[in-house]
Amino acid sequence: MHMVLTTIQHLAVIVLAAYLLARLGFFTRAVEREPLTAREQLAGILLFAVMALYCCVWGVQAGGIEVSTAIISAALAALLLGLVPGLCVAAVTAASLALLQPVTLAADVAAVLLATVFFGWYRNYMKELDSVLAGILVGMIEIVHMLLIVALVKPMPLAKEIVYEIGFSMIILNGCAVILFLMLLNDIRSRQQMMAKQAYMNSELNIAAQIQMSLLENDFALDSRLDFHALLIPAQEVGGDLYSFVNKADGCFCFILGDVSGKGIPAAIIMSRTVALFQTSARVSSEPEVILAEINEALAHNNDTSMFVTAVVGKMDLNSGEFTYSNAGHTPPFLVSGHSPALDMPKPRGMALGMLPGRKYKTETRKILPGEYALFYTDGVSEAETRSLEQFGEDRIREVFAAGAPGSAEEVNRALLEAVKGFVGEAVQSDDIAVCALGHKGISVPPKGEVERA
Repeated sequence: MHMVLTTIQHLAVIVLAAYLLARLGFFTRAVEREPLTAREQLAGILLFAVMALYCCVWGVQAGGIEVSTAIISAALAALLLGLVPGLCVAAVTAASLALLQPVTLAADVAAVLLATVFFGWYRNYMKELDSVLAGILVGMIEIVHMLLIVALVKPMPLAKEIVYEIGFSMIILNGCAVILFLMLLNDIRSRQQMMAKQAYMNSELNIAAQIQMSLLENDFALDSRLDFHALLIPAQEVGGDLYSFVNKADGCFCFILGDVSGKGIPAAIIMSRTVALFQTSARVSSEPEVILAEINEALAHNNDTSMFVTAVVGKMDLNSGEFTYSNAGHTPPFLVSGHSPALDMPKPRGMALGMLPGRKYKTETRKILPGEYALFYTDGVSEAETRSLEQFGEDRIREVFAAGAPGSAEEVNRALLEAVKGFVGEAVQSDDIAVCALGHKGISVPPKGEVERA
């Protein structure tokens, strides 16, 4: 029992040494065999020297004879820091053994030097820290160590007794200790690399999110006749929901609201491309069905990933309030007003964008009266879930505006999002959310300026 407890104690110290070494700033460079400064080498030597002293002073008792793991300190120092630091640790180990194990001193010192020189040489040829191979090599050196004891310790019966008592234990304990040490180092190193990679990716994602959000115009004070507002809340750093608009000098306002299939960076790329295609097309044509058809052709071309976009494109004549819209597989809109419950607006049929070329899209037209708002949203609203996976649903959207709509497009959007937030509670947002509300103030005045805004 004492031997088992002492062995566990030794392994705990080895684990601590591995942890401390991995936390040193030069650890990665040492593993990659890059040159170390004198201060860094000294820090490593001190760490392994303390480990060597512990292993010599508090050995493991086997049949009344001390089983030392001191050999691994010098070997690991040579493997990780180089031959010279390894020899320094070997000198500390030899001095400790001279005081504690004089009977086997010559064999012990020879074995420590052999391990140090061998691992210092092996360091120059290893491609990575192979823990199992290093453990096997230490075990082989311990076999040589036992042969040296037989050859150097006198009388012969004493040498045989020592080898008989500690030989197997020395081979197993030292081999397993080296394997454990290097496995821990490799694991900590992998975790550090993973964390560094994750930090880099997070930094890149944050930049991508900033670029993506910069594509979304948030100045909605476009025209005194128009009441328009849109919001986008991505579930991750970047997402696939989108909106964009163009306010044309001829008094026509065009917008798009869409949802890209999938999430993350692939969806964000398609989102950015869709916004760019809309901006280009809407500046040439104001017809929703034409804009959708052109975007569809571009997205369907070489669409090897089979990603698609559901979207709705609408235009409003700011002089008359006449509103025309086309739908490409998107959720149908609601008409909300301050004097009546929410009404379902017709959904013109149309296939999602990017699936097949040559698709045609239909339109619906309705005049938007002052106080009325066409409300568009992505499925991140209707499919928002609680922790018990209950969805918000379209009926709850109707309930939000059952008593009428607030007094502006922004208030319409805010009321809907507050209702969704209150419904899901502490549940994690699982999908991107985008909403936009469009109203007409009925004021017949020319648009501000003659410059298009998007």
